[in-house]
Amino acid sequence: MAKIMRVIFYILFFACSCFAQDEWVLISPSGLAVNFISDIEVLNADTILFTNNLQQLHITEDGGENWYSKAVDYIPTGNISVDSKQNIYISGLQAIVKSTDFGNTWTRIDSTIPELEYGLSIYQDTLYAVNYTGLYISSDYGSSWYHTNYTKPWPGIKRNQKYIFASNILPAHLNFERSSDNGQTWISITDGFQVTAYDAFNENELLLFSNWGNFGLFYSDDNGDSWTKTDYFQFPEYEIRGITKSIGERYFLKVTGVEGKGIYTSTSPTTGWKYIGFGDVNRTVMVLDNQRDILYVGVDGEGIYYYSGPYTPVELIRYSGKAVGLSVILEWQTASEANNKGFEIERKSGDSWLKIGFAEGNGTTADTHHYSFIDKTPEPGINEYRLKQIDFDGRFIYSEALTVIFGSYEYSLNQNYPNPFNPSTTISFTLQEECSVKIRIYDANGQLIETHTKENYSIGRHEINFDGKNLASGVYLYRIEASNKKNISVFFDMGKMVLIK
Repeated sequence: MAKIMRVIFYILFFACSCFAQDEWVLISPSGLAVNFISDIEVLNADTILFTNNLQQLHITEDGGENWYSKAVDYIPTGNISVDSKQNIYISGLQAIVKSTDFGNTWTRIDSTIPELEYGLSIYQDTLYAVNYTGLYISSDYGSSWYHTNYTKPWPGIKRNQKYIFASNILPAHLNFERSSDNGQTWISITDGFQVTAYDAFNENELLLFSNWGNFGLFYSDDNGDSWTKTDYFQFPEYEIRGITKSIGERYFLKVTGVEGKGIYTSTSPTTGWKYIGFGDVNRTVMVLDNQRDILYVGVDGEGIYYYSGPYTPVELIRYSGKAVGLSVILEWQTASEANNKGFEIERKSGDSWLKIGFAEGNGTTADTHHYSFIDKTPEPGINEYRLKQIDFDGRFIYSEALTVIFGSYEYSLNQNYPNPFNPSTTISFTLQEECSVKIRIYDANGQLIETHTKENYSIGRHEINFDGKNLASGVYLYRIEASNKKNISVFFDMGKMVLIK
């Protein structure tokens, strides 16, 4: 069962990018420096602020049509926080500064806090400042501070109505902690988690990503008394650096790792995560409109984007094709559907796409559904297919193209041989087309052991040898990822092998 779930996980991430990126709108701050966007704050539909690395605060008060800039004293760049009185705070290297006149003048409010680099968050007009010496709290808008009993360096601070939560990623401080008495006493609510990103929602929800010891995305609905490990992002290559939730009960993740980079969304923290864009940029800043269900993303060198939906209505978790006899069989699977009329199946002919069939959808459903279509007249050689998912209101979105070679090899990952093995074994696989291939070996805890990478494998069957002479006896996992000449992922799979010495 574990193998099946892991295979579904990797197929899911291929499928999440199957449907084309949703439409994002660029609010272009013409003439402003957007080479290093530090942070964004959205006060309402019209008023948006962002900082860069040039001691500037950029502001629009008409939804992005026009922008103006304010110089920021004392601090080169930093994160923005705004309280209910619309006092603006910027925290970062060298200072925490505050403006009570919307950026015209600035004063420092960190004089009683040691060290020279800070982070700041605000909850119900209480200020929470962090630095190398721990957590400080101010209940008078920064006029005075008291040092809490959380003294570990650089905590990540969030809070809800009941608790303050603190995470610390230094190796000596791996625990995730909470306090119910405004920082006086703390208890650990995880064991061995290195929490690289998390957020607290409503009265009792927590969502976190751990990339050390226990990899993956974890959810709690009881303030951390118990945790559910999801089937998503279970390997360190999927590094999450941003987690948030909208007023419309939609969750968002920012993935920055070497795998799966981009923005993801779901209406549930434990299932249905799907890619919605920005997998091709190196650095983004993500923030939600606090009053509406709208996500804003800052992209270095480009500017500020927003997207308010509708998000892709169908959660596609599998999409594959294979040649069988004189036909090509396409299969796909949905985890849930919303307003789904159905799928047109298209095949590429020259530079055009032709409709060759239609599959009825299931409207709105939270159940899993399987679909298949048989192309009885494929062309000899390479055939490209795509799905056109259509809503009842006429909206539609395309999947990525899927390539099937008719009359040739199928993609496959074979069981290693021998198995069990000592100390070496052979892993073989078959490709439908010329591909670059990565094969990764993991131990049973998800720790990456070894990576085999090669460009330009030819069509057909191939083998690699894996030597476990320096490893302990146990269960190991091997995972293949193949990408075609267009750098499109065309095949994922995973197997299990046993080393016995």
